Amino acid sequence: MHSDATSRLVDAVVRTRRMLEAARRNTAGHFGEGDRNGRKLAVLTDIRDLHSRIIQPIVESRQQIVRDVGTVWFQEDIGLVHEMPRAIVHFTSIDNAEDAPRAYMTIHVGEDGTTSISENFLTPVKTTDVRSCRLDDLDSEAVALAIDRFLAKAMQG
Repeated sequence: MHSDATSRLVDAVVRTRRMLEAARRNTAGHFGEGDRNGRKLAVLTDIRDLHSRIIQPIVESRQQIVRDVGTVWFQEDIGLVHEMPRAIVHFTSIDNAEDAPRAYMTIHVGEDGTTSISENFLTPVKTTDVRSCRLDDLDSEAVALAIDRFLAKAMQG
């Protein structure tokens, strides 16, 4: 049996999942019909597949590896500011010192399948590394390599 606090947490997660699903449907509905929008919707579907089948499981598996020194988590930015949703992988050290490692990596796929992978290291020195590739190049092995490289650099500070 769950405590009241646990029940409230479960209810909040259920509500949030519903809100996220509604936002995803809203984004897909935003593209509507037509050739150009049909291509956008196809790319959107491919992006969501990349996020749910490849990136999120890899990030979750890496959490077990880094848990003694920090935390890593996945976020999908589903706002329309960038037109297509972005994947964001965050790393934060368990150390709360001002210069403790903090970083995030974004994977942003454009309407034409052009993909930019941006590694943003916030501490101890703010730097950004950007690479470009194609959505088709992002299989499980390539994404795992990119995430592992990002996490190793983030922890080196």
